[in-house]
Amino acid sequence: MGWINWDSIPEERIVDGVRRKLFSSENMTIALWFWDKGVDLPAHSHPEEQLYYLVSGRAVFESEGEHREFSIPGSSWMVPGGVAHGTRYLEDSITMDIFCPRREDMIAGVDPYVRQATKRAAP
Repeated sequence: MGWINWDSIPEERIVDGVRRKLFSSENMTIALWFWDKGVDLPAHSHPEEQLYYLVSGRAVFESEGEHREFSIPGSSWMVPGGVAHGTRYLEDSITMDIFCPRREDMIAGVDPYVRQATKRAAP
C-alpha cells in the first residue's frame, strides 16, 4: 500500500488554463487536473479506460453525440478505451482521472490532445 501526497507532487502547466499533477503505479495513472473557465478539451480517444471524477466546478462532457453537464461534486463517468470524448469547462474546475492501464504517453509528456486544449476569451 502507498499513500499519495498530492502536495508533494509537482504541478505541470500543460497549456494556458490547464495544469495537472500526475501519479502512476505499475498498472494505473491518476491525474489531478486544474481547468480554467473557458477551456475546451477537443474530442479525442485513447486505448486506456478512463474514470472521470468531478471534484469541483462545472463542465459539459460530450461523447458519441451525447452532451451532459456535470456540476455536482463527485459526478463521474466511465469512458471505455477507444471511445471519443471531449469536455468544455464552464467554470474553474478540478477533476481527477484514473486510467487503466497506465498512460505511458502522459508519463512521457507526449499526450498531444491535452496540449491542443484551448481557452475561450472571456466575453
